[in-house]
Amino acid sequence: MSLWISTLVALLLLWGLLAALQFVVRRGGSLAAVTEVMVAEVWRRRFLPIAGLILITGLVCLPFILGVDSGDPDDRRTLLQYGQGWTGLVTLASILVMGCSTLADERSSGRLGYLSLRPGLSYRWLPGKWLGMICSAIILLIPATWLLISQITDSEGRWDNPSTILPVSADQFSVTAEDVEFYLLLKLEESPLEWGQYSEEEGRARARQLLQREARSIALGATAYLDFTLPEGGGLESDSANSMRLSLRPALGKAHRSRVARLRVSGEDFSRDLLVTNGQRISVEIPSRLIRNDKLSLEVEFLGAVAEEVVIPSLYWIDRNAVELQVPKGTFAGSLIRSQLLLLARSAFVAALSLAVSTFLGFPVATLLVFCFLLAATGGGFVGAFEETGPQTMVDPRQESDSRRVIDLLALGGEKIVHSLHDWKLSSRSEQVSAGEYIAGQDVWWGVFRLAGVWSSLALLLGSFLLSNQEKSTGDER
Repeated sequence: MSLWISTLVALLLLWGLLAALQFVVRRGGSLAAVTEVMVAEVWRRRFLPIAGLILITGLVCLPFILGVDSGDPDDRRTLLQYGQGWTGLVTLASILVMGCSTLADERSSGRLGYLSLRPGLSYRWLPGKWLGMICSAIILLIPATWLLISQITDSEGRWDNPSTILPVSADQFSVTAEDVEFYLLLKLEESPLEWGQYSEEEGRARARQLLQREARSIALGATAYLDFTLPEGGGLESDSANSMRLSLRPALGKAHRSRVARLRVSGEDFSRDLLVTNGQRISVEIPSRLIRNDKLSLEVEFLGAVAEEVVIPSLYWIDRNAVELQVPKGTFAGSLIRSQLLLLARSAFVAALSLAVSTFLGFPVATLLVFCFLLAATGGGFVGAFEETGPQTMVDPRQESDSRRVIDLLALGGEKIVHSLHDWKLSSRSEQVSAGEYIAGQDVWWGVFRLAGVWSSLALLLGSFLLSNQEKSTGDER
């Protein structure tokens, strides 16, 4: 489909969804009436239409700015990565400004004081605003998702191609607590003097480290066995026409980083010889006929360096992701839609947090506080805002000011909040979508429940309690 036709459809979707939302909320009860006021407010100020136009314009211009071709797989992933980032930025920023400005406008105009005289309305005020902001986020996300989907179709315009992959790690890389205890007992019997000097926790940690190292290394001329357990309902049948891919990223060591080595991947009636280099990923197709009861067993033999005068003693895998069985499952469009649902869950939590903060802070301060939270959540914390101090630390006298202490305390508080909200990081799946990985529906519903359900409800309850215990002016002095 042409980009310009997709853009026209996205604009029609933006206008039609807003008109449909206004039609629905006008026929609802008191909760829908608050939602209608919220929607009418952002429409009257032209905030939501302008945000939608900015979002659509950015997505349309991305292929030209990046210089990518949606038909190329690598360019498609780049387009998806930047497109999802732009969509998340515009959507979350719009929700943030809506939530922090709406109560400030209601309070300054005196409308909040008049409406608070109606029994029970103060407890429906924030939930009604919250629903209006979620509807606004949906209005922004649906046209954006349509534009992204229209750019990832294949040359024939089909959305079921290309497909995504489900990465499966080898069972040998999973070291259980029973394996650690058994290995520790063996080492205590073999070398009681060496292993007896460690504490119980230190012994377990060293045993786990050695087990992981043995599982991830192959000596010269040796063979490693890789067993993969395909998830229930996610594997291929043995007679399937589709094939899987075994993705390998070996490490040869610093002394042989520029050398080329040989690997042999074999199974039942299957064998392939591969040339590998240090740290470079290589893939080989694995026929689905090797699957037995949702399990796949392969052998990897290290044949040494290609150059006869070079001796590479061993090969090892850098991490769990160095050996992956990529099983075809799902489509790009399906994974993108699931990722957008998680973005909607994050928008719901930002909306609830913005409303709760704006009940006791003004518009500028509330916006700054929620913006700092988003920075901490996105970057994993305020890097460099606060540091560990000790007798060996040289402290700049200018950093001892009261403002510096306040910033450090705010940064520390934001870090604690972000660490407690680990679900925020887990709900960001844009990198998986751009890498062509499958996103399970269970992860989506779990993220929606935690962010849009539990945490948003707690923020709304706190905000409603604070709002109901405040004195509200009717604006008569104006």
